[in-house]
Amino acid sequence: LIGYYASFMGTNYKVKRYVMDYTSDLCMVVFTSKYSKYAKKVKIAKEDPVIGEKVRSISAPMWSYDKEYRQHYVGLASGCDDFECAFTLPATYGSSGSAVINERGEIVSIISRAAVSFNNYTIGTKPNKIKEFLENAYETLRR
Repeated sequence: LIGYYASFMGTNYKVKRYVMDYTSDLCMVVFTSKYSKYAKKVKIAKEDPVIGEKVRSISAPMWSYDKEYRQHYVGLASGCDDFECAFTLPATYGSSGSAVINERGEIVSIISRAAVSFNNYTIGTKPNKIKEFLENAYETLRR
């Protein structure tokens, strides 16, 4: 989110509305793109990922993107505390906001931080916090 525009797939789109939650480090941005027709409902995991569970992310670190390919990363869940989960998953600048997905296709986290000098360690929000945020954001946006 830059000013009132969101950059997505190499194009800037005017932001219609947004909702932020600083506690969970999550933000929902509403904009219309030519890709919106491909959007599908996603599943949020009901449980935290288990230590050692295989996870994936699709992201554009260092703002590297192209219309012809998507970068897929694979790692392992490293555990969760009361607020967030850690992963041995490649991430760096530009990875924030990427979903962390388990083998069942459920979102188990959203990347919020990565270790700068050790690019295989990342931290993200727990699944129950994502679900809670989405429910509250939906209600806020309906008003």
